[in-house]
Amino acid sequence: MTTRVVLLLTLMFGALFAACDRGEAPAPTEVPKAWSGARTTPGHVAHLGKKAEDGHVIACADCHVEKEGFKSPGAEPCAKCHEDKTKRHHKGNDKKPTTCITCHSFSMKDSGPGAPTCIDCHANEKKHHGTADISCTSCHAPHGEPKSIDADCTSCHTGVTAQHGTAKIVGTADAGTIATPDAAGAELRDGGVTANSKMCSTCHAPHTGKAEAKDTCATCHSKTSPIVTQKGHPACTTCHAPHEAKASAVPSCASCHAQKTGIGLVKGHANCTSCHAQHAPLGAAGACESCHKNHEALAASKVVAHDKCTSCHDVHAPGTKPSCNKCHDKIQPKHPGFKSGPCSGCHAPHPATSSASVATSCTSCHAKIASSDTKVHGGVTCSKCHQKHEFKSPTCATCHAKVASSVHSPGHDNCLGCHVSQHTPVKQVNCGKCHAKEATTAPKGHAACGSCHDNHAGKVMKTCGSCHAEKSKTQHASLNCNTCHRPHGPAGVAAPPSCTSCHTKLPGLHTMPTHQKSCESCHGGHRPISSDRATCTSTCHEKQRNHQPTATTCKGCHIFKNP
Repeated sequence: MTTRVVLLLTLMFGALFAACDRGEAPAPTEVPKAWSGARTTPGHVAHLGKKAEDGHVIACADCHVEKEGFKSPGAEPCAKCHEDKTKRHHKGNDKKPTTCITCHSFSMKDSGPGAPTCIDCHANEKKHHGTADISCTSCHAPHGEPKSIDADCTSCHTGVTAQHGTAKIVGTADAGTIATPDAAGAELRDGGVTANSKMCSTCHAPHTGKAEAKDTCATCHSKTSPIVTQKGHPACTTCHAPHEAKASAVPSCASCHAQKTGIGLVKGHANCTSCHAQHAPLGAAGACESCHKNHEALAASKVVAHDKCTSCHDVHAPGTKPSCNKCHDKIQPKHPGFKSGPCSGCHAPHPATSSASVATSCTSCHAKIASSDTKVHGGVTCSKCHQKHEFKSPTCATCHAKVASSVHSPGHDNCLGCHVSQHTPVKQVNCGKCHAKEATTAPKGHAACGSCHDNHAGKVMKTCGSCHAEKSKTQHASLNCNTCHRPHGPAGVAAPPSCTSCHTKLPGLHTMPTHQKSCESCHGGHRPISSDRATCTSTCHEKQRNHQPTATTCKGCHIFKNP
């Protein structure tokens, strides 16, 4: 029984090997079914039936041992034909050693979509060039010497011409050439190499994208690299074209900073690099003092913002007048006459000396007012009456509060209505300017209004008795003086009325015609009644002087008044 099995297997393997020698794939029922799948794997297709270097046709038996039943022989047979390549294949590492069959697929499980690729081990290099349409072998010779040789970049990138410093590379269809200032092909100024691939890899890492190349400039240009931290200048390529990195190809600053072009209108500011360092335009901006040495700023020693020119001046439009309101927005100066730039009318932005006053003296413009105001307001500063930045007409009540509170209105509420001028106020005011009728009708002794009136309150401060004390004690004292008199016009009686205007019914001897001529003949308005004997006999009744000589008064017998 054993002999028959051995014989049968011998015939089967013999037929299989014979078929392999012809490059055919017979499938007798006795042969394992796995053969039909293994026959189509890339490794078998590349070897079976092909001629080896010595000229013989490769058969299954060249790699497989019959008695092992087509078991994988490993990588050992590869050296029979590929001895030079096996010496230089990828060795991997201790954790993951590699052999020929690590990369070259012979088994069914490694064929088809799941076949091993370079990326299986070199996943980190997949970012760039490691894609389905670009084979790793486009740049690498796996079995070359050394083990990994960089290919010539210009063999694929034929349309790229690179200029960097003094070196230049031109990509052509036949892999390109490198051109340098001398015919011998001098080494690159920064890279120190002449091979095309080495020039490209100075900036481009083979397995990273072109975007990452912008971060490599600092490798050679460490002194100028701070620009990459500047706002608006994220990389050297912002100004330098990657493949034309020469000074003459750098675009003007205005190509990006068009809004700053107004600076060119001012002499000395036309060139951006006069103030800005090319590779650190913000951090290394030139100090304004380097050109403007004699421009001391107002109160710079006290105000930090004033010590910095850019607080007031737009460096890219230095001809534009600065606006103080940018910082002093709550101050709105209203000084008349300063329609534009009012602040600089009193505040010199760049005084001659650092010790200069914050504001110029008011007398520098108002000299006449200052000299005329020495008598009334002497020693009082302008700001005592005039509020800074407002410059409104002063309020006298600031100092004369008591007087102002007593002023009656209308008429006397405006101080200047009587005192004429703020800076040269009239002390003895002319009441008649407004009160003309009162002034012209005032009797003698009443011309000075202040004798009776409080000038500010307007009220009568003194009674008639203040001056006419003796008259206030007579028989008419119970009456108001205004009944018969007026202090001035136009109101009140113009002259004292007749006695009969009040004394309409006169009794007794008053009815006699001789006693009705004139009341003043016997009476006085501000003196006692004249009814004594002397009065009667000295004027009208002279003949009766000796009549009843012992009587002291006539009215004892001659009745003038009803009982």
